[in-house]
Amino acid sequence: MALPPPAQLPLRPRGLVGRSRERSLLNKSNAAPIVICGPVGVGKSAFALDYAHQIAAEMVDGQLYADLGSAPSDGQCLVTCFLRACGMPDEQLPAALDQRAGVLRSMLAERKLLMLLENVRDERQVRQLLAEPRCGAIIVVSRNPLLGLRDVRRMRLDVLPREDSVTMISDALSDRVAADLVDCSRFAELCGDLPLAIDIAVRKLVARPDVPLVRLIRRLTDRGTLLDWLRIGDVSVADLLRSAYLQLGGAAQTLLHELAHRSPEEPACRADDLAATAPIGEELVDELAAAGLLRHDDRVGAYRLDPLVRAFVVRYVIPKMNQRSIFS
Repeated sequence: MALPPPAQLPLRPRGLVGRSRERSLLNKSNAAPIVICGPVGVGKSAFALDYAHQIAAEMVDGQLYADLGSAPSDGQCLVTCFLRACGMPDEQLPAALDQRAGVLRSMLAERKLLMLLENVRDERQVRQLLAEPRCGAIIVVSRNPLLGLRDVRRMRLDVLPREDSVTMISDALSDRVAADLVDCSRFAELCGDLPLAIDIAVRKLVARPDVPLVRLIRRLTDRGTLLDWLRIGDVSVADLLRSAYLQLGGAAQTLLHELAHRSPEEPACRADDLAATAPIGEELVDELAAAGLLRHDDRVGAYRLDPLVRAFVVRYVIPKMNQRSIFS
């Protein structure tokens, strides 16, 4: 009996707001694979999955999906599973991995087939899988821009603009409160405008109708309990920040620890600081910014730490005593 076309996409996420510019860029006709990158918690997976569902009806030959967060780098198992899902019997599978990958690329190039690959760690995991999908679509989601991949489109997502963060909060709470926009804005600020943090806090708040928004704001203001609240089930903002922190080099970790102990009212570091320490200071700041642990504030020409990052470092990172200051 012939298998139906694969329909492997997880559930479509609900309640997404904003990203209109990014959506319009995705909808532009371009056959190249798209790499959606950005720091932890900004909603890369939700954004990619929402778009995949949007175009799924056009992909009459099916939708392929894989989370590569813990997958081996050689891709052998994934290629084989995808070929089987597309209806290829085991006896017709080529023996060599590169031949199997070639067959899969041919399918992706010629069929109306969608492939979504999430949590890609490095280029080796996906290089053999990429083709020019004339009729379908290939979407790769990674924290890293995967600059080693040639001839792909790249789109970087960041935290939401404050207006969209407020909309996300007020929409979710509209059935129980006439959400005050000032309170919503403060709520968004404490969550660093990070979609994952806002989503977790809002879901917990909706489940506790006895907790007013102002009480939650007071709780989130306490850096000692901020990250405790931002945990639900097996999803934790602290765990995601920890994974990003552990991918940093030792010098970048030391710099982040130092910056977290500076006054929250002051910029973490200024352009003048970087000029005095170039190139090492610029390289380390670039590393922190690429990981989403440091953000550039165009208004003041300086970098700032989000409240969540500061709270994580102060609470979870073991202080490195007697370290020479990066900017001294």
